[in-house]
Amino acid sequence: MFARLARPGLSTRGQRSHAPPALNAGGQCRPGLPTYIARPPSPPPGERRRRLTQPLCSFQALIGTFLSTILSSARPRAVRLGGWMGGPRWNILSPAPGGALSGGSPVTSQMAHRAEPPDGGWGWMVVLSAFFQSALVFGVLRSFGVFFVEFVAAFEEQAARVSWIASIGIAVQQFGRSGWALTFTPTLACLSRYFSRRRSLATGLALTGVGLSSFAFAPLFQWLLSHYAWRGALLLVSALSLHLVACGALLRPLSLAEDPAVGGPGTQLTSLLHHGPFLRYTVALTLINTGYFIPYVHLVAHLQDLDWDPLPAAFLLSVVAISDLVGRVASGWLGDAVPGPVARLLMLWTTLTGVILALFPVALAPTALVALAVAYGFTSGALTPVAFSVLPELVGTGKIYCGLGLVQMVESIGGLLGAPLSGYLRDVTGNYTASFVVAGAFLLAGSGVLITLPHFFCFSAPTSKPQDLVTETLGTKVPLPSEGLGEE
Repeated sequence: MFARLARPGLSTRGQRSHAPPALNAGGQCRPGLPTYIARPPSPPPGERRRRLTQPLCSFQALIGTFLSTILSSARPRAVRLGGWMGGPRWNILSPAPGGALSGGSPVTSQMAHRAEPPDGGWGWMVVLSAFFQSALVFGVLRSFGVFFVEFVAAFEEQAARVSWIASIGIAVQQFGRSGWALTFTPTLACLSRYFSRRRSLATGLALTGVGLSSFAFAPLFQWLLSHYAWRGALLLVSALSLHLVACGALLRPLSLAEDPAVGGPGTQLTSLLHHGPFLRYTVALTLINTGYFIPYVHLVAHLQDLDWDPLPAAFLLSVVAISDLVGRVASGWLGDAVPGPVARLLMLWTTLTGVILALFPVALAPTALVALAVAYGFTSGALTPVAFSVLPELVGTGKIYCGLGLVQMVESIGGLLGAPLSGYLRDVTGNYTASFVVAGAFLLAGSGVLITLPHFFCFSAPTSKPQDLVTETLGTKVPLPSEGLGEE
């Protein structure tokens, strides 16, 4: 039986056939021949889909097997002290038969925990990941001022309404559970767990990507707008942001000795909500975040109000970005070199940034504006590394994931309201004078709250204990082999 038959004179594809029908000598159809041409049965829809997707599934399985083999062979079993790039070296200890490490001492199947962060090792790869993700996230965010002018002209809306675009992006990046929110907070929290004595320097190096990308993205986005309009430019920016997927592949969890003691997420959240210094620090960062992003949203528009051309105004953001890069590295080095709590440095940079913001409306000459842009870039970039270094000193590295997530969630309120408030003041007053003054006032208020943190006026240098490995169940040190991978 045939599942499907074709009409006479039609090909098997349903089109009319050019072949003449079979005729006898009298010109009539030859008897005994079938009137219809048989067509082979078509496979069911499920079978057809399986045939089409089978090569793709086989390729995915091959890639998955390859990656699983690499990851299983690269998973560290224990960590030892050494000297890799100036810091401790990770040593992969392969288990011997009988459940013993290559050093010859049996251990349980529980994971070995570090007593303290390793201050190096794979942490430098986490720094590299944070470098690229900060470049992609905040480079786009800080260059939004280039799009702001185009949005105002395209939608014919007031500055306050258009400012909500950037504010919602900042808030979702800190409060939300998709997009940028899944890259920034976990990366910075993972970085804080890998470093202790060098935490400020590592954070500063990781966040230098913000300065580099801000320097490149502002004129790049202006060029894209002039050639592809704002819709085409946004499509190209989204293609850049897709590279964040590769940054997440470099993040590797690290188990510390204090992790079992801090409890689960619910216990950590309850303890943080009853922790006075943590709550005051959260309020301070919320105030700082309210005024911090105002220049990146409205500086280009402010310069165009002063009759600047669009391209030179965008290049001034690049000047801010270069100064920002220098400030982050310098602040990271000072945060580890200067004795005493890092909160004192954070208060210094926050105060200077607030004063500089309030002076922007006073500067009218191009030279004065460039000088203020350089100063603002340095101080605003300098406060970022130490801001993330203060939190582990307050709550410990065991609660850094929950603590940083909670801080980012609350301070997103400031990022959400800052730019629309600045745009509203511009619509009411007709210029950005009140906008920059109010932004500076928010940062000065945040620096005042930082003074209330514990040990703010302490000048003693923090001490660090030697790093040891302890097991979770036995509470004893894991003996390390005298020779192994990575020995000098």
